[in-house]
Amino acid sequence: MAMSDLQEPTELFIKGLPRQRWHRPEGLKKRREELERQEKQQIEQALASPYYWWWLVIQESEDFQKAIKRRHEDPEVIKVAEAFGPLGRRDFGSWWLLKGQKIFAQREALPRVRAMESGERAMPKNAERAKLYLEVPLTLKRSTVVRQINAFLNQHYGVKGRPQHNVFAHSTALLDINKSSKVRTTTVQQVYALWLRRKQHPAETWVSTGEALRISPVFINNERTSPYDRAYNDRMMTLSVQRLYRKAEALIYWAARGDFPCTKPIPKT
Repeated sequence: MAMSDLQEPTELFIKGLPRQRWHRPEGLKKRREELERQEKQQIEQALASPYYWWWLVIQESEDFQKAIKRRHEDPEVIKVAEAFGPLGRRDFGSWWLLKGQKIFAQREALPRVRAMESGERAMPKNAERAKLYLEVPLTLKRSTVVRQINAFLNQHYGVKGRPQHNVFAHSTALLDINKSSKVRTTTVQQVYALWLRRKQHPAETWVSTGEALRISPVFINNERTSPYDRAYNDRMMTLSVQRLYRKAEALIYWAARGDFPCTKPIPKT
């Protein structure tokens, strides 16, 4: 949303970010200040999230760049390219306010716990499997009701408090972060830095790249390293850096196909 428009933003919910609510102050000047404050806060929150890294990584994808120019036929890549739009001349903050929030925001309101209306069927014929229908007699003590409700919830949420079904499968966002991914942000940062290093220094040896980025420091040689250990360290460093580089390639490949962060092997064609 553009600041100059002074349009009141609607409430947004983006998984992984605080819920964004609009507080409408009195007066044009105060509304402008509130918009500026909220937009700054939204950008700061997004910069510290995986959404920022998706925005960075996808710019390294040749498939994505081809799709932007309508030169790619993969429907998954085309969908992502149409959502993200051209990125070359836009900083993350302006892109996030204009495009990013719309891409990752839930398009339907999240379900809420509610009281059923009088006369409403206790168990509708089309009852959803992801819902739990309970009858609460209000003649019991509150503590008794809470204890019994918790017993039912434990059957569905398990010991760790996580639902047995995949809550992320119910996302209504155009694109969503892969919450089931085990790839950490630190790994994304590391492989992205490696990708950029190899891009900027294509003739550099794998060992030199690993030493520059301090990948596997245990295999970095020094003046006391023997010739035998030096050869072993160089071989192990090369394998470590090449393994991470393959992860960087996979991260970029899947980012262009709407799956982020993901480093599973690229399918062979």
